[in-house]
Amino acid sequence: MEDDDDKNTFINHRHSIDQINMDLLLNKTKYQKYLSKTDSQKFIELVQYREKCQDYKESILQISSMLLDEPSDNAVSKEVADSFAQYSKTAIRFLEIQEANKMAQQKYEEDANDITLLHESKSNICYWNFSKGGGSGRKYRK
Repeated sequence: MEDDDDKNTFINHRHSIDQINMDLLLNKTKYQKYLSKTDSQKFIELVQYREKCQDYKESILQISSMLLDEPSDNAVSKEVADSFAQYSKTAIRFLEIQEANKMAQQKYEEDANDITLLHESKSNICYWNFSKGGGSGRKYRK
Protein backbone atom coordinates (compact mmCIF):
# COMPACT_ATOMS: atom_id res chain seq x y z
CA MET A 1 0.00 0.00 0.00
CA GLU A 2 2.79 2.40 0.96
CA ASP A 3 4.62 1.55 -2.27
CA ASP A 4 1.55 2.58 -4.28
CA ASP A 5 1.43 5.93 -2.48
CA ASP A 6 5.13 6.53 -3.20
CA LYS A 7 4.62 5.55 -6.82
CA ASN A 8 1.63 7.90 -7.19
CA THR A 9 3.54 10.72 -5.51
CA PHE A 10 6.45 10.16 -7.88
CA ILE A 11 4.15 10.11 -10.92
CA ASN A 12 2.35 13.29 -9.80
CA HIS A 13 5.67 15.01 -9.09
CA ARG A 14 7.00 13.93 -12.48
CA HIS A 15 3.84 15.23 -14.19
CA SER A 16 4.21 18.58 -12.37
CA ILE A 17 7.82 18.93 -13.52
CA ASP A 18 6.86 18.05 -17.09
CA GLN A 19 4.04 20.60 -16.97
CA ILE A 20 6.37 23.33 -15.68
CA ASN A 21 8.85 22.56 -18.43
CA MET A 22 6.13 22.76 -21.07
CA ASP A 23 4.80 26.02 -19.62
CA LEU A 24 8.20 27.70 -19.53
CA LEU A 25 10.10 26.29 -22.46
CA LEU A 26 7.58 26.38 -25.29
CA ASN A 27 6.91 29.61 -27.12
CA LYS A 28 3.38 30.95 -26.75
CA THR A 29 2.08 29.74 -30.09
CA LYS A 30 3.34 26.19 -29.64
CA TYR A 31 2.15 26.17 -26.04
CA GLN A 32 -1.37 27.13 -27.17
CA LYS A 33 -1.37 24.34 -29.77
CA TYR A 34 -0.09 21.92 -27.14
CA LEU A 35 -2.80 22.99 -24.68
CA SER A 36 -5.54 22.78 -27.29
CA LYS A 37 -4.62 19.13 -27.91
CA THR A 38 -3.80 17.99 -24.37
CA ASP A 39 -5.84 20.14 -21.97
CA SER A 40 -8.82 21.68 -23.69
CA GLN A 41 -10.24 23.13 -20.46
CA LYS A 42 -7.01 25.00 -19.68
CA PHE A 43 -6.85 26.17 -23.29
CA ILE A 44 -10.38 27.56 -23.07
CA GLU A 45 -9.51 29.35 -19.81
CA LEU A 46 -6.42 30.86 -21.44
CA VAL A 47 -8.41 32.11 -24.44
CA GLN A 48 -11.10 33.57 -22.18
CA TYR A 49 -8.45 35.29 -20.03
CA ARG A 50 -6.87 36.91 -23.07
CA GLU A 51 -10.26 38.05 -24.36
CA LYS A 52 -11.06 39.62 -20.97
CA CYS A 53 -7.67 41.36 -20.95
CA GLN A 54 -8.55 42.94 -24.29
CA ASP A 55 -12.06 43.84 -23.13
CA TYR A 56 -10.80 45.54 -19.96
CA LYS A 57 -7.51 46.84 -21.32
CA GLU A 58 -8.37 50.55 -21.03
CA SER A 59 -9.75 50.18 -17.51
CA ILE A 60 -6.72 48.16 -16.40
CA LEU A 61 -4.40 50.82 -17.81
CA GLN A 62 -6.37 53.55 -15.98
CA ILE A 63 -6.17 51.69 -12.67
CA SER A 64 -2.46 51.07 -13.20
CA SER A 65 -1.84 54.71 -13.99
CA MET A 66 -3.81 55.80 -10.94
CA LEU A 67 -1.87 53.43 -8.65
CA LEU A 68 1.45 54.57 -10.09
CA ASP A 69 0.55 58.19 -9.39
CA GLU A 70 -0.99 57.60 -5.96
CA PRO A 71 -0.24 54.12 -4.53
CA SER A 72 -2.30 54.68 -1.39
CA ASP A 73 -5.47 55.60 -3.30
CA ASN A 74 -8.53 53.99 -1.74
CA ALA A 75 -10.41 53.83 -5.04
CA VAL A 76 -9.45 50.17 -5.48
CA SER A 77 -9.68 47.17 -3.19
CA LYS A 78 -6.80 46.16 -0.94
CA GLU A 79 -6.36 43.01 -3.03
CA VAL A 80 -5.90 45.04 -6.23
CA ALA A 81 -3.54 47.49 -4.50
CA ASP A 82 -1.43 44.67 -2.99
CA SER A 83 -1.31 42.76 -6.27
CA PHE A 84 -0.31 45.90 -8.14
CA ALA A 85 2.42 46.64 -5.59
CA GLN A 86 3.83 43.14 -6.09
CA TYR A 87 3.54 43.47 -9.87
CA SER A 88 5.33 46.84 -9.75
CA LYS A 89 8.18 45.43 -7.66
CA THR A 90 8.56 42.53 -10.08
CA ALA A 91 8.46 44.87 -13.09
CA ILE A 92 11.08 47.15 -11.51
CA ARG A 93 13.38 44.15 -10.84
CA PHE A 94 12.90 43.03 -14.44
CA LEU A 95 13.73 46.51 -15.78
CA GLU A 96 16.78 46.81 -13.52
CA ILE A 97 18.05 43.46 -14.79
CA GLN A 98 17.43 44.53 -18.40
CA GLU A 99 19.34 47.76 -17.75
CA ALA A 100 22.23 45.90 -16.09
CA ASN A 101 22.37 43.46 -19.02
CA LYS A 102 22.43 46.35 -21.49
CA MET A 103 25.24 48.06 -19.58
CA ALA A 104 27.20 44.80 -19.37
CA GLN A 105 26.75 44.26 -23.12
CA GLN A 106 27.99 47.79 -23.85
CA LYS A 107 31.01 47.24 -21.56
CA TYR A 108 31.74 43.93 -23.28
CA GLU A 109 31.56 45.57 -26.70
CA GLU A 110 33.83 48.42 -25.57
CA ASP A 111 36.35 45.94 -24.13
CA ALA A 112 36.23 43.84 -27.30
CA ASN A 113 36.80 46.99 -29.35
CA ASP A 114 39.75 47.99 -27.13
CA ILE A 115 41.28 44.53 -27.52
CA THR A 116 40.83 44.72 -31.31
CA LEU A 117 42.48 48.15 -31.44
CA LEU A 118 45.33 46.95 -29.24
CA HIS A 119 45.83 43.89 -31.41
CA GLU A 120 45.78 46.01 -34.59
CA SER A 121 48.31 48.48 -33.19
CA LYS A 122 50.66 45.63 -32.18
CA SER A 123 50.36 44.01 -35.61
CA ASN A 124 51.62 47.24 -37.23
CA ILE A 125 54.96 46.91 -35.44
CA CYS A 126 57.63 44.81 -37.16
CA TYR A 127 60.48 43.77 -34.88
CA TRP A 128 62.98 42.74 -37.55
CA ASN A 129 63.71 44.24 -40.92
CA PHE A 130 64.33 41.37 -43.28
CA SER A 131 65.14 43.29 -46.42
CA LYS A 132 67.16 41.74 -49.28
CA GLY A 133 70.38 43.35 -48.23
CA GLY A 134 70.26 41.79 -44.80
CA GLY A 135 68.53 44.00 -42.32
CA SER A 136 69.81 46.13 -39.58
CA GLY A 137 67.62 44.30 -37.13
CA ARG A 138 66.06 47.51 -35.84
CA LYS A 139 62.41 47.98 -34.94
CA TYR A 140 60.33 50.11 -37.24
CA ARG A 141 56.71 50.92 -37.79
CA LYS A 142 54.91 50.03 -40.99
